[in-house]
Amino acid sequence: MADTPPRWFAPPAAAERWAPSLHSPDGWTFTPTFSADLRTAYFARWDAPDYYDPDSIQELLVTTWDEAGGVWSEPQRVAATAGWRVDWPHLSPDGRRFLISTNRPHPGHYDGPGGPIDDFDLWGADRRPDGSVDWSTFAPLAGDDLNRQKTPENARIRYVHNETSPRLTRDGVLYFWTERLDDGGGWRDVYTARPDGRGGYLAPTLLPFNTARRESGVAVDPDGRWLVVASEGTGGAGRSDLFVVPRDGDGWATPVNLGPAVNTEHGETSPELSPDGRALFFTSDRPGEGVPIVDAGEGAAPASTVYWVDLAAVPAFRAAVGR
Repeated sequence: MADTPPRWFAPPAAAERWAPSLHSPDGWTFTPTFSADLRTAYFARWDAPDYYDPDSIQELLVTTWDEAGGVWSEPQRVAATAGWRVDWPHLSPDGRRFLISTNRPHPGHYDGPGGPIDDFDLWGADRRPDGSVDWSTFAPLAGDDLNRQKTPENARIRYVHNETSPRLTRDGVLYFWTERLDDGGGWRDVYTARPDGRGGYLAPTLLPFNTARRESGVAVDPDGRWLVVASEGTGGAGRSDLFVVPRDGDGWATPVNLGPAVNTEHGETSPELSPDGRALFFTSDRPGEGVPIVDAGEGAAPASTVYWVDLAAVPAFRAAVGR
């Protein structure tokens, strides 16, 4: 029965909160990523967030599904990333890699004064045949102009040179977002980088659907046939909406808003897919039952929490990708 999905995996036709028991009771919960059998989930959580407290950090947690009991286990802190801020993790669809963004120091990392903006870079680790992560291999991703170092001049400019939210296709193509001041893009933009055949990546390229505003994350079909991007500048219902972008030959078609089954007048960001590409997971700061109100130092607002939806039930998605 290894190929049978666990009973929790019944994606809703319209977006609703995923696994509320795993959400922070007083802070933010970030989009999870899943093992192929859907029985292990990694996600970041920021309990009692405070932008200006260096001891208040987003932590990487792992939980496992107990099919007999019908519950997720109590999330456990991942020791390899403990003490450093992390952003959205990703388990690659080929089962071989774990990726994440973290401000953990390394050679080439900007070690400037502390504060709300850190130097996030893309890190990865190999996975063993049983799917577990081999943390002894955990290291920054190698590549030409991939992890850019912050400088004293840009250390306090928005998210410049923070690389985050990595995603891989089955053939190893990397997608992520960052902010750069010299490439003709906007604020946050989505980039892609092809493998270089030596365990690293070629120089990233800016994807054509980026706008002058913020693109905050991308989820990619395992076979690269379409993707879902979070964008503020493409037009939609709220500050940031989720759009599906199908392949158009060797390029990308016009983004299509996923509509009211997914988007609200609030912010929807940081998409991720279930391993089979059926369910879309994302982070939203929409208010709702059980959503805490948080003041992280910039005013009280609903916390960012995790939602999910069955993509096959979303009319805009079906029309755009033909399924």
